[in-house]
Amino acid sequence: IFSIQTFGQKLKYRIEHLGAENGLSQGSVYSMYKDSNGNMWFGTMDGLNFWNGKTMKVYRPSKIDPFSIDGIDIKKIIGYKTNDLLVGTENALNVFNSETEQFSKVYFRNQDGKITKNEVFPISIDGDDLKLWLGGVGLINYNFSTKRQQILVLEKSFKTNYFSNLNTTQNEAGQNIWMHGDQGLMKYSLKTKKIAYYF
Repeated sequence: IFSIQTFGQKLKYRIEHLGAENGLSQGSVYSMYKDSNGNMWFGTMDGLNFWNGKTMKVYRPSKIDPFSIDGIDIKKIIGYKTNDLLVGTENALNVFNSETEQFSKVYFRNQDGKITKNEVFPISIDGDDLKLWLGGVGLINYNFSTKRQQILVLEKSFKTNYFSNLNTTQNEAGQNIWMHGDQGLMKYSLKTKKIAYYF
């Protein structure tokens, strides 16, 4: 991992490299997030990494700790509330409490109403409403207060299977949700409920 900072017009750079020698669990980072305290969070296929500028801490699943993270493959990290996190893995949505350093888990249902363990990509949070992608199901709105989920778009309704495996997701100012799959880019309009494909 490299970070570059510029200062004014003098083009002064500060380059910092983080790797296994700093405690990073894996060299390939698939998700990054900077919290309100300036700490960095890195998602890898070998756990969630926390970097405070000096030391690295890795969060992995534990069979003896019920408050550990569920999943080793970190799909995406977004901020939640004051300084908590929503972390998507191959199994669940993990809600990280920064004060207790514990994870609570949220599992979702498929179109048949059955609890499913599949990859979760949290996209954006607006109040209590979370937009997320659930592998094998589709685009979902989940409300933390009511604990209810609404399927916005079923994965099987897409005109191609290019989005059966997502690489990343992004919310565009609450208007559009972008999803990058193996072979293309898809835009879902929250206003018109329509899908556009880009290949």
